[in-house]
Amino acid sequence: MDNLSGEQLQRLMAEKGLTSESQLAAATGVAERQIYRLGQGLICALPIADLVKLAQYFELSVDDFLGAFLPIAVQPMDFDANVGRSPAPSTPEPELPTDEIEQQIEALESPEITALKAEYNRLEQTFEQQKNTLQQQWQQAALEQLESWLLQWSAAAKAAQENPDFPAKTLVALAKPFDQLLESWHVTPIGSVGETVEYDPQIHQLVKGGFDTQTGDPVTIQNVGYMQGDRLLHRAKVMS
Repeated sequence: MDNLSGEQLQRLMAEKGLTSESQLAAATGVAERQIYRLGQGLICALPIADLVKLAQYFELSVDDFLGAFLPIAVQPMDFDANVGRSPAPSTPEPELPTDEIEQQIEALESPEITALKAEYNRLEQTFEQQKNTLQQQWQQAALEQLESWLLQWSAAAKAAQENPDFPAKTLVALAKPFDQLLESWHVTPIGSVGETVEYDPQIHQLVKGGFDTQTGDPVTIQNVGYMQGDRLLHRAKVMS
């Protein structure tokens, strides 16, 4: 490994509890040969996507990650403004404005680093656009599933408020789109209200009755719970 780059890489890996480049490759999805290049001081040869993955894994911004591995030649240079001058006067020298300092640092960057930053900014914008597009598609799909409910619910609710004899089964029928939407998301109910089942503390929450109820004892479902695939969303509330 390049001495400085290798030491920096080992330090970051140690903070994550990693002891080998192969472990880092497995944790980040970056090819081991690219990590080897990084340790050799060849950060400019790494694909931008791999730089983003490594920076995210080490919880650094891409700028900070690049700065940690850049060759000394393109790092911001420290300098002493008093070198070669006669003794400084009693009045302190004015400091450079922050924007001027930033311009000087940018001038020291290599074309490769400038290109990497531009590619990172492009990827960031692309990810944001994709996220917004996916969110819009999800909302549109949900609205299409709920279209019949949206068109009929307000009239049905008004009728139920004005007529105490309004049939409840009509309101139940209007809830069908919600069931279809949950089904499309692979959300399934745990039991049904009033059903007697064997108590399972993994999927049931005891809310009434004897709290000494044991696994396998008969209980009645008061409120259904929900699963999404193998993931538990809410336990069903039961009473013994």
